[in-house]
Amino acid sequence: IGHVAFGSSDSYIEKVLSSPRHIEVQFIGDGDGHYACLGERECSIQRRHQKIIEESPSAVVTERERELIFDYTVRLASAMGYQGAGTMEFLRSEHGVYYFMEVNARLQVEHPVTEMITGIDIVKNQLLVASGEQLPFTQEQVERKGHAIEARVYAEDPLTFHPSPGNVRSLRIPLDLEHVRVDHALEENGTVPAFYDPLLAKVIAWGSTRPEAINRLCLALQRFNVEGVKTTIATNFFILRSRDFSEGDFNTGFIKEMFGDIR
Repeated sequence: IGHVAFGSSDSYIEKVLSSPRHIEVQFIGDGDGHYACLGERECSIQRRHQKIIEESPSAVVTERERELIFDYTVRLASAMGYQGAGTMEFLRSEHGVYYFMEVNARLQVEHPVTEMITGIDIVKNQLLVASGEQLPFTQEQVERKGHAIEARVYAEDPLTFHPSPGNVRSLRIPLDLEHVRVDHALEENGTVPAFYDPLLAKVIAWGSTRPEAINRLCLALQRFNVEGVKTTIATNFFILRSRDFSEGDFNTGFIKEMFGDIR
């Protein structure tokens, strides 16, 4: 088939990972070859490759593994002469073996998770590097404290994940909670169109421990209310309160196992 379609009989074979976890490393580099890894994020809770929950640090990554993927990241970024903020993405097998997926050469939706555990403004430093300045910190100066977790709120049915465009009749956003950040562009009487990504908001919470971060995120989601369109707020709450998620026992097939093969 390949020869008929492309004029070549060459084949590319990929290894099948049956229960992988999606682990990514946030890094930044300047024009003088200085690089720093700001921590890993776990993004295994996803549907059709669309991330739903992201957190840092991962509940499964060991310190030895962390050193390994940081080393991979710096070596790959250096070899490319990469400049700016980026994310090195890996799949982790059940046996703790990492497989490179791709480089996301941009600021990602989940960057606030890393900002909350490091206190580093990634946007600001990306602009500094782009203007020709050196990184104002070294790898040794990057301190990661506590745990941060983000839930994406989509304009979708919480069970079927069908899109739910419409008009926002009323809105309550939990902006007054300690150690909680909400990134959004919502407003009452605003319109959620059917033509773009259904992402409405990101709710991020920090805690000294993973359970504390999860509890704070759940509280924020309980106080988040959007009327006029369906949202995945209830879905996020259900995931966060599930036993497997609480125990850190999950992989990229989590949503399919919980909700079935919803298309």
